[in-house]
Amino acid sequence: MDWEPLRRLPPYVQVIVVADHDPAGENAVSKISFELQRRMKVLRFGEDFDRKFDLSDPFPEELYELNDLGVRVYTGPRLEQCLDPATWATRADGRLRAEFVEEWYYTVKPAFFLPKDDLSSLRGLTLAVPFELFPIPPFIYFRKSADNAEILSGFRISLSWHMPSKIRPRQGDPGPWLKFMEHLIPHPQDREAMKRATTGYRS
Repeated sequence: MDWEPLRRLPPYVQVIVVADHDPAGENAVSKISFELQRRMKVLRFGEDFDRKFDLSDPFPEELYELNDLGVRVYTGPRLEQCLDPATWATRADGRLRAEFVEEWYYTVKPAFFLPKDDLSSLRGLTLAVPFELFPIPPFIYFRKSADNAEILSGFRISLSWHMPSKIRPRQGDPGPWLKFMEHLIPHPQDREAMKRATTGYRS
């Protein structure tokens, strides 16, 4: 395989390897990443897809449903949800490659790696724990976008972010969910705040 045309692509061009959903396809990703020595992502098909599935196969019927208008719509994972970082991490001397370092945060407390372009991994961490991320230059910097805000001060970073729900709204009776929320969060104001934060629902 001649990888040179891909190696010569400008750094800002995104390279995505689509792995067949079997051991041979997924194991090949690391070998391709080593050969390319450039920023790369891999698209992996998860448990919603049969083993040996590849992108040319028809998507499973279970990932479609009829909407209220009787139109067949796809309800499975979006392709961007199947993307993972796949940049080769180390140089020949064992040191980390600059491209790899630029793609990742490392939290010291708790010890945790997370990709900079997907902070959803923080959902499972206790937010009261201070995050110390390296390498960070010793200056103060604030960056805010529509969904995320980052405050960098010295060698610490504080993160606040909003990750929109992947659940798509549709017509129906919210009664069972509202009843569960009353059981889960007895205090009315706390319950309303949680409903607004997680779904945008207002009584």
